[in-house]
Amino acid sequence: MALELTMNMSALAQALQAAGVSSRYYRFGPYGHGGSDDSYVLAPEGSKFNVSYVERGHPSLVGSFEAEEDACEFLLKELTREDCFQRRSA
Repeated sequence: MALELTMNMSALAQALQAAGVSSRYYRFGPYGHGGSDDSYVLAPEGSKFNVSYVERGHPSLVGSFEAEEDACEFLLKELTREDCFQRRSA
């Protein structure tokens, strides 16, 4: 019997680190002053998990999910896409 692991923010951070994605391109929790521009934010809001992209200080919602696992899997796919910004020189 195979053990199924669910993705949560802690597991996502580990997977992103293993994939070589700099933590400057994502954060967990609400966006506020001091957050990096040109980055993704995954934040629980009420019963949802929202993924936003912050550009020039303005967050834009890119996905809203019922489950943390779905939001984490979405963000993992976004940040590990071949054309994603983390592939630029950092």
